[in-house]
Amino acid sequence: MFNASNLESNFISEKRNFENWVDTIHKLVNPVDLDSHDREKFNGYLTTHSLGDATYVLSSGGSAIMAQRNTSHIAEAKSHFFNLIVRRSGHGRIVHGGREINHSRGEFVLIDTKQELVNEMDDVNFSFVSIPDGLIRAWIPNPEDCVARVLSGDKGWAAVLLDYFSTLELDVVIEMTETQHMQMLEHILSLYSFALKEVGILPQIDPFIAAYKKTELYGVMYDWMTEHYMDSELSAGYMASKFHISIREVHRQFSLSSNGSTFLGSLHTMRMRAAIRMLRDKNFATLSMSEIGGRSGFNESAYFGKVFRKNMGCSPGAYAKIHQKKK
Repeated sequence: MFNASNLESNFISEKRNFENWVDTIHKLVNPVDLDSHDREKFNGYLTTHSLGDATYVLSSGGSAIMAQRNTSHIAEAKSHFFNLIVRRSGHGRIVHGGREINHSRGEFVLIDTKQELVNEMDDVNFSFVSIPDGLIRAWIPNPEDCVARVLSGDKGWAAVLLDYFSTLELDVVIEMTETQHMQMLEHILSLYSFALKEVGILPQIDPFIAAYKKTELYGVMYDWMTEHYMDSELSAGYMASKFHISIREVHRQFSLSSNGSTFLGSLHTMRMRAAIRMLRDKNFATLSMSEIGGRSGFNESAYFGKVFRKNMGCSPGAYAKIHQKKK
């Protein structure tokens, strides 16, 4: 697996850039034939980061490209992953899993590297997470049923997933700890599975499970989280161990709650409220922004700043100056 790496045409020749871009993609998505009408003047920028057994990839550039995977490529691969891809602009045509689909901006498609593929893209503006077979099956028992099914990110859980993907710039992912990487993957897979159920690609939750939200489990879990959100190591896995349930059940309990929030959404809300309380209180004025983030459960100051700016539209320091002056 890769650590963070970058390829940018500004630093190497255009032809060499295409060759390096192809070499990197080969290492990430298993053997595949790649070609481009723009290969002599290829414009592409590729960043990758390892998430343990998974990998996050962010690609951008204006060059068109075509990918093709056949049975010999599949036999050559040492391991196989599922790639959850979202287009950030442009259009594409995919032939995969017995389907031919069009793939446009803001739409998710799941690719199975054990199956043949043709993917024609009019630019390389996309991002994807390469997910190990065992991990995705913990959330979606038969992911093959979801391959090459277009999921539009314009509403519902898919819109929440698209919004989350939009925050995953490489500098944010690099700053995450191993625990936060696992939270990120759990969050992506939980949102994706909820979105698939919402549009009928996966079966809806049966009435017995839906009624389960009326029990006291979610309330007890939520109350426990309100007392422990400041622990930076808190994750769905930690909570699953605490309450003797599966990680999937943790996410399901939160999704079935009356406020419809996710596990990570609830955790971030609690941490943000704590940070805001301290930033508005002059009694905490002597604390640095890093210390306030740490007391709120954000153990990485850069990640705290990124989440805060996304939610509040300004940095924690600017927020403190504005609101402490009013008192």
